[in-house]
Amino acid sequence: MQHLPKSFFASNRTRVGQFIGEAGHVFLFGNRSGVRDDTDTDLEVRQEANFFYLTGVLDANYSAVITVPTGELTLIAPQMSPDDPIWYGALPSLAEVKEKHGAERVIEATAAPAFLGELKQSKIFVINEDFKRLAIAALPAAAAGEASIDTEKLMEALIESRMIKRPEEIAVLRRVNKISSDAFVLMMQEARNCRYEHELESIFMSYARRRGCRHMAYLPIVGAGNNGAVLHYMANNAPLKKTDLVLVDAGAELDLYASDITRCFPMSGTFDERQRTVYTIVLNAQKAVATMIRPGVDWTDCHLAAERVLAEGLLAANILRGSLEEILEKRAMSVFFPHGLGHFMGLAVHDVGGYPKGVERIQKPSLQYLRCRRVLQEGMVITNEPGIYFNEELVRRAKENAEVSALINWEEVEKYRGFGGVRIEDDIVVTADGCESLTTAPKEIEDIEKVMRS
Repeated sequence: MQHLPKSFFASNRTRVGQFIGEAGHVFLFGNRSGVRDDTDTDLEVRQEANFFYLTGVLDANYSAVITVPTGELTLIAPQMSPDDPIWYGALPSLAEVKEKHGAERVIEATAAPAFLGELKQSKIFVINEDFKRLAIAALPAAAAGEASIDTEKLMEALIESRMIKRPEEIAVLRRVNKISSDAFVLMMQEARNCRYEHELESIFMSYARRRGCRHMAYLPIVGAGNNGAVLHYMANNAPLKKTDLVLVDAGAELDLYASDITRCFPMSGTFDERQRTVYTIVLNAQKAVATMIRPGVDWTDCHLAAERVLAEGLLAANILRGSLEEILEKRAMSVFFPHGLGHFMGLAVHDVGGYPKGVERIQKPSLQYLRCRRVLQEGMVITNEPGIYFNEELVRRAKENAEVSALINWEEVEKYRGFGGVRIEDDIVVTADGCESLTTAPKEIEDIEKVMRS
């Protein structure tokens, strides 16, 4: 079931055309179907995000031409063999495809060369150099030699348009966040019956699929104990111990729109002293950032604010030592908080637009991993995900760095060996005067313990 009306995609075509600001034709290619290796086993197809954004077509093997600036849509339907209905079922007629997607015309692949040959008279806009090669291959030879193909303006226009989410998109994001949040609740309730990480993963995925989310937005991370300190841990096959704190980073996808949530919970059902200490520090940092998020705020400043709160907490816990300003200046926090604070989210879990033209990454520990260095605007959707990790490789490197090592209480750190990590992540929409969390999964210690008792 598709949750976005065809009028939404029509208005996207108009918006992107306005951002391009020049007459011509957009030439798009949807993702193609395929088989696994050299077998006849079909692979699942996830539509190319920009193709979906401008057409609403989820089916594989379509191409599209959009007239700029009018937004007129021509879909090129895939060429099918006479036996395909036997294997894949009856296909919609061209008239049905036209009605479903609000296209001005739908043509068969056999008619495409003649239609595409006419494009040589205008500017052609494609997403990048790879799509330029596809366009040249699709155009008749004579037209390909004469065509003027632009590889920059379309993607720039798509970034500008996709970066600010419209009410229809936020509604889908809210819906998929609710499904994912409810899956987290079920996972916490069922944790006592699980013996391995992959059992927790299966609870999440099964619930999301039952609610209409066939795909995950990314491969789930389910890390128990020390595995929770591995940032992109995905083995999800280790045994669960009652003393473990489990970090789960998972998000379902609905109509290609992603959710991205991280929660941590104790397998025992009750946070012990160490778990409570670290978790509280991270939660305080996340709440501090939430109070900052509003239009006009630089996301880099939010990251630095999170670092400050985390550093204050680790100082109070006697894990860091020295002055707060020296800890921040010498980037000692990056030993325990090595990644960026968050990223844009939408049709990709790491959505487009994080870095405007001319803005470069800050080449300092942790800051170089920031996925966004924008000034926030109303309608942006971004994740807020501070964390603290006792990662063995980062600890080893810190011990070898005399400046940083002097700011760490190694005797106290040793007590957290094998602890893992804590990350708390919500999906946030920037509103006119602040922000709204789309994520409803419990994150207060008392609420998590209550859910796990239920």
